[in-house]
Amino acid sequence: MDLIPRGRRTWEAWLLDLTATLAARDSQLCLLLPEVGPEWFQQELETAGGQLRANPALRGRFDKPVVQAAITELQPTSVVVGFYPMLSPTVLSTVRMRPVTEAYYIDQSSLEIPVRTGWKGLATRLRGRMFSKRYQKIITVSDFKAGRLTSRLGIPGERLKRIYNGVPLQRFQTPPTPGELRDAIVFAGQMASYKGVTTLLQAYRLMAERWPDCPTLQFAGEGPLKEPLIQEMRDSPLAGKVEFLGQRQDVPELMMSGRCVVIPSEWDEACAFSALEAMAAGRPVITSDAGSLPELMGPDGVVFKKKDVSGLSSALEKVLRGELSPSPDEKAARLRKRAFEHFTLERMTREYADLLAPMK
Repeated sequence: MDLIPRGRRTWEAWLLDLTATLAARDSQLCLLLPEVGPEWFQQELETAGGQLRANPALRGRFDKPVVQAAITELQPTSVVVGFYPMLSPTVLSTVRMRPVTEAYYIDQSSLEIPVRTGWKGLATRLRGRMFSKRYQKIITVSDFKAGRLTSRLGIPGERLKRIYNGVPLQRFQTPPTPGELRDAIVFAGQMASYKGVTTLLQAYRLMAERWPDCPTLQFAGEGPLKEPLIQEMRDSPLAGKVEFLGQRQDVPELMMSGRCVVIPSEWDEACAFSALEAMAAGRPVITSDAGSLPELMGPDGVVFKKKDVSGLSSALEKVLRGELSPSPDEKAARLRKRAFEHFTLERMTREYADLLAPMK
């Protein structure tokens, strides 16, 4: 995987959980990453029964000699690839070298798959149909992504296995009481244009013009837009109403104690961890219609058309003023129930383990 362990995020928690689950089924997970990450991750992975190899040549590209050397050393029967080009000839020729008998690919990408027409489109779909056979299964993380892989890349449905992402829900177990709620709208994620940050700020400005005493807007996260927006807000009528919190370790608590959570993404969200956490927080969730977001929310998310500033502004005001039926609190309670039933880390781990190492 082109993944570098950093902190106790969902990815690290899932890899450790999967390692322990596979070990209980007499299978060992060996990770091949660009960097080993923090010492605690290495120690907990080994304690769970796994191995870790790292080579910086794997950062940003699939280095064939490095992967081949690892396969020769470790002698795996199954190989799982993530965050490298799925249908690259280099990847496909490597993952089926001996003694590998099964290859899998995890498609977590939210990058848009281009629409190709004419002979280019036909060639793309034929290539996808042909070369996807090199994998036992391509694991896709939403029905939205499965549909795109089939319609735009030609990958047959029988090659796909949908496994929704999951998140650790321990910190969401005890939501605050109504009296402990803060008068704040919460965004948590990358401060980048593809996450809809500018659209959210513009929508908030519109609402504040109609409603000067509206709740504050809080951005939790880092990214290229953070500093420019801080500068912009200093001389704005919104100074003091918009807060930039930076990278936070208390995102679950921020979400649970806010008035609502907004996910205004503008790219093809595959299965956003932040969306699943927002649902578990038990607060109303407003999302764009980008990618899988409507699918994840079901009937109880408040959805607006991506990049629609006016639509988001209207949705914000309706949620904050309670002008919905069912009420925003009722919708929030249903979203929380949906998260705890369908999007747990334990369920995600079990489904991967059942695919990679079925119980005998």
